[in-house]
Amino acid sequence: MSAQTSKQQAIAGVAEEWVDDHLATIFTRWHPFMSQADVQSQDLVIAEAGIQLGDTVLDVACGAGIPALRIAECVGPDGRVVATDPSPVFLAATAENAAREGLTNLDTVQASAATLPFRPGSFDAATCHFGVMFFTDITAGLTRIRETLKPGKRAAFIAWGPDAENQLFSAFGSVASQYAPPPPPPDPSIAEIDIPKPNRFAGAGSLSAALQSAGYRDIRERYEQVDYTWPGHTPSMLAFWKQLSRIEERIPPERRAAFEQDLFASIGRYAEGETLHFRCTVVVASGAA
Repeated sequence: MSAQTSKQQAIAGVAEEWVDDHLATIFTRWHPFMSQADVQSQDLVIAEAGIQLGDTVLDVACGAGIPALRIAECVGPDGRVVATDPSPVFLAATAENAAREGLTNLDTVQASAATLPFRPGSFDAATCHFGVMFFTDITAGLTRIRETLKPGKRAAFIAWGPDAENQLFSAFGSVASQYAPPPPPPDPSIAEIDIPKPNRFAGAGSLSAALQSAGYRDIRERYEQVDYTWPGHTPSMLAFWKQLSRIEERIPPERRAAFEQDLFASIGRYAEGETLHFRCTVVVASGAA
């Protein structure tokens, strides 16, 4: 197989924004902040998957190592984690972060959810932390994850809940919507549930329905409220949102100072001591092979 063909397979079923290196580069840059802020949601997905010492675990859409690094600690030296992502930027970051933490039980593989190159029954558990919302073919991705599991073992997923219950997003979005032009309307021929976006599975039961369509059994879904505690002051999160969204490219130069001032004030409302404290509702869902 040529390198080009291999790359094409690895990004099959991946939303265009995740093929570009921009998001991967920004998330990698801010990984030290995000890994601390995401502690509660990582623990939720690990517990929901039923991960135990000595397990071999698949982590899909691993990003820069959330939650693959934490899972590697949980399974111990006799366990193994295989972290997959279509982005080579993310995979390099995960490997580097694992080495920095002295974790020798983690491997990385370039693959999309729909093209996971593993034999059936390879894993004791699977996780996907804030990634399932972006599968372009949700049934294909979820089905392939299920096929890699041993019979009766679980795949667990974390997705963002309703926008109204997400202070992290609203702190940015409430200001951005006043300064930047709105995104183009979605194609009316595409069902809402088929559009990759952060709140894709915010509606109660929507992720469960997708798991059922992909052949999972013993499906569970619930909302959980988590503390998203950013380990830094307001300027650090201001910089994160500006870099991630590239929103200033869409704001006239004469309005950028006012935008930054308003965004600083919006984020600053959540300052608590040396941190920023947000409350967010997430969806926790899982199913058995």
